[in-house]
Amino acid sequence: MFLYKIRNKIRKAIIENFQYYWNFLKSQSIKSKKKSVFIDVRDITLNRYLYNFIKFFQLNEYTVYLPKDKKMFCILSKNKGEFRFGSWILEEKIKFGKPKVSNLVITRTQLSNDYFVLTKGLNQFHVPMSEYPAFYFYGVEIPIMDMNNRRKNSVFMSGNMDATYYNEISKSRFFEILSRRDIAEFIMKQPYYLDVDSLDDLNNYINADIDFKVILIDTKEKFRIPFSDLKTTLIHFNFYLALPGILIPQSHNLIEAMSVGCIPVIHNNYAALLTPVLKHMENAIVYCNLKELDAQLLGLFDLDEHIIDSMQQNVYEYYQNYLSPKSIVNKIEHNDFSKIYIQAEGKSLEFLNGNFS
Repeated sequence: MFLYKIRNKIRKAIIENFQYYWNFLKSQSIKSKKKSVFIDVRDITLNRYLYNFIKFFQLNEYTVYLPKDKKMFCILSKNKGEFRFGSWILEEKIKFGKPKVSNLVITRTQLSNDYFVLTKGLNQFHVPMSEYPAFYFYGVEIPIMDMNNRRKNSVFMSGNMDATYYNEISKSRFFEILSRRDIAEFIMKQPYYLDVDSLDDLNNYINADIDFKVILIDTKEKFRIPFSDLKTTLIHFNFYLALPGILIPQSHNLIEAMSVGCIPVIHNNYAALLTPVLKHMENAIVYCNLKELDAQLLGLFDLDEHIIDSMQQNVYEYYQNYLSPKSIVNKIEHNDFSKIYIQAEGKSLEFLNGNFS
């Protein structure tokens, strides 16, 4: 048994060393772009939002350099759970080691997962929530917004609503917000809720004259829209119900909806976490409780078209100015931030728990 363990350790070390040096040598043959950025990610949790952060620079014509660090590489090589998004980094055209000349250097001390830290006066940047990584990884383009195309004056939302997970946030001492499941169960009891059982049913509704409904698709119980088709579905709706995530209010589906001009219907404490804050009747429909949500939903069905068009334009401009990969990279290019905070969900909550202890 002892010899077996030793052999396994030696075998693992040989494989890790081979993968490390092979990927390092392979990265050196990557043709450099005009701009380069060195990002020291060694103290950052390797999850989906780190992948997005790195990808944003690539999308803006940067060659990304990561530290030549074997331990970091071994973590990147994992591909289960959230680690699979870290492994996607290795599938991108990145280089290891510091470039001779860098347009940007983001140091180890600049980056932090302490996303909810409450500090004032620092020149800091909280990287906003972004879309699901597959949209960036597979290059799914945002459909062109045509303000002349009339959308359904309905509210849409698609996502997992499993009570096993999506009741957790209501138990949190950090966020005073209703859970995704609580809101969904309330909506499903209202007369404006429309139960949709299949993708065909959804497409039939989009193409029919019927309107003024709230559609919630529980992807665990019903069906899942292929992510490559999601935005072309979203663009048929005026409004999107922005339900919170499992542990934190922010969820990637809000960003995906705003990228195509869907007006978010959102809890005030969720709206306040965006920078700038989303404002009622300017770029969002904001509510404080279920009674107010019900009133807002009934009211938005009667909103004047010109008001809706103006709000949609505001939402789209908000996305372009504050949430798009280009806007995020642009802020980092033009500001010497002392801290750049990257969302890491559970890890970020660990910091928050320490701050409150």
